[in-house]
Amino acid sequence: RIFKESSDGVHFEFDQEWRRNGHPPRIENSRLEICARKLAECQGRKEVQEKINDIILEEEERKGLVAEEGKIVNRTTVNAYMAIFASMDNDLTIVDTSAAQLGPNNHTLL
Repeated sequence: RIFKESSDGVHFEFDQEWRRNGHPPRIENSRLEICARKLAECQGRKEVQEKINDIILEEEERKGLVAEEGKIVNRTTVNAYMAIFASMDNDLTIVDTSAAQLGPNNHTLL
């Protein structure tokens, strides 16, 4: 549908409100910034992904939905929100890898 509308000159904006097609967003646009602030203390991709999973479940609970204990949100959904949060104008930096710090004589510091 979006591709069809795009070819007709109607362009999709990523921050536009949900148009009631498909599934509703797990996190409403108006709550994205609030949720992004919860990621400020996370370090590393895995910790960020786990926190986003928790945030999505909290947001669903806030809407009155009940999630199973220990529910894991679909990885694609978590990664999509990770990209949204990383693209926002905030201090979130997601690092996949790190380099070992070398000391004198090129020995790894432990």
